[in-house]
Amino acid sequence: MADDTDAEADAPCRLWKLPGELRNRIYRYVLIQQEDATGDSMVNVEANGYDRPGLLSTCKEIRREALKIYYYENTFHVQIKNFNSAPLVEWKNHYMAKPGGRTCYCGFGGTTENK
Repeated sequence: MADDTDAEADAPCRLWKLPGELRNRIYRYVLIQQEDATGDSMVNVEANGYDRPGLLSTCKEIRREALKIYYYENTFHVQIKNFNSAPLVEWKNHYMAKPGGRTCYCGFGGTTENK
């Protein structure tokens, strides 16, 4: 005889009975980070990565629905310490020198170059 916890695990998730718009509101409530002083929602990225909300690890279906909200509606702030930009600049210059080189938007030191 199965106990109550087995029956709950096999029961369909009630979240799927909600309309998609309401599920998206729930995802936003959980996934959008709090605003900082500038009004941006911010996720701090450090040397060892960043923490993703547990909601994204619950099941494939929720992850598929919620992942775009998490990545498109948050701002990720990255502070790089002891960064040597020489290889990046060399790559950018090489890439741009190729025939039919593409437009590259590269920001260095708080400025943005459009070449």
